[in-house]
Amino acid sequence: MVYGFCAQQANAKGEGSARSEVREFLNFLPILAYDDGKLTELNETDLMDMATSGVGSAMLAKRWQSPRMIDLSRNVLEGILNDEELLRSLENIEAFRALRKHATKIVTAEKSLKKARAEGRRKSAVSREKREMAKHRKKIEEALLRFLARIPIFMYLTDYREESLVDVIRNVEPDLFTKVTGLKVRDFDTLCKLGVFNTQVLNRSIYAFKRQEAFSLRG
Repeated sequence: MVYGFCAQQANAKGEGSARSEVREFLNFLPILAYDDGKLTELNETDLMDMATSGVGSAMLAKRWQSPRMIDLSRNVLEGILNDEELLRSLENIEAFRALRKHATKIVTAEKSLKKARAEGRRKSAVSREKREMAKHRKKIEEALLRFLARIPIFMYLTDYREESLVDVIRNVEPDLFTKVTGLKVRDFDTLCKLGVFNTQVLNRSIYAFKRQEAFSLRG
């Protein structure tokens, strides 16, 4: 009902006037949206975007910077470390130059943490290992999120309308993908197979971007 109100206002009064009325409406009746595992209060732009294209542009941007898209568990990191060809290729990219070091530190710290807990060591020893893991995991996470933030740019530049992760990986423009994201398509494919990216969350974000893009092109 609320979305219908927003769409009707936009059609009847023009976007500028509609935004003003929707803003006034939200002052009396705040609306919350559940996105990326948490509740967010919508502003007039978010609400009107969702009413017309199915997702708010600000919320969509946040999705592409969500740590939920990434899995840096020990098994995943060991998979990366065991793929020498992938490591050598990634290390040619500035953002991933220290990937091997950070991944090794995390795996080593996690093993030490497990041993410390088994031996019943003091909390200070356990906390030290946790801080070590968190520090190196953050470095890898930041590099991966910078890469993910470029995927919507790539999708916007292509003539092909991507709808899923498979479409992005198998896209007919691998050179453009590398130019925009810095990663080769085969490396992205390998990282996906190793479980680095949460494909379910990524697919939802890709599809949401596609809908937002289609709406903007219609406008």
